[in-house]
Amino acid sequence: MPVSLVNAASTGSSGTVMVSGNMPAFSVYLSANQTVTTNIFSQVAFNTEEFDTNNNFNTSTSRFTPTVAGYYQINFVLNFLTGANTVIASIYKNGVEYSRGTRVDSTASGLSSVISALVYCNGSTDYIEAFGFTSGTVFAGGAAGSACRFSGSMVRGA
Repeated sequence: MPVSLVNAASTGSSGTVMVSGNMPAFSVYLSANQTVTTNIFSQVAFNTEEFDTNNNFNTSTSRFTPTVAGYYQINFVLNFLTGANTVIASIYKNGVEYSRGTRVDSTASGLSSVISALVYCNGSTDYIEAFGFTSGTVFAGGAAGSACRFSGSMVRGA
């Protein structure tokens, strides 16, 4: 059933969620380098919002908690400056690994691992986080173009 674009989220007569106007979307990045423990998955502490159309991203917890049930396209780029031999980006849903990105093994500087996944969220209790694994010690922060980035957008209602 197609999504109806009106002005509010509501439930149609068939019980289908009708999504309104601007569907939830966010884009955040890490503004300064983040020191992490080597060889474990660590949450990226995203602290700078480029936009958050429905106030669903919390920079205190680095969690996206959508309040509209549906399917969300989630994207995460994990960047490193130097000192990493292995880099892996991962998307977590409700504190559990949901999807793992490319594993990059190299001694070159400026490594990146990328993950993109379509994730269903129930609109009330589900939340999404970005975690990274490195054999180095730093997640890259700074200017939006070179920093770790995390974004998502609703693609259709439940």
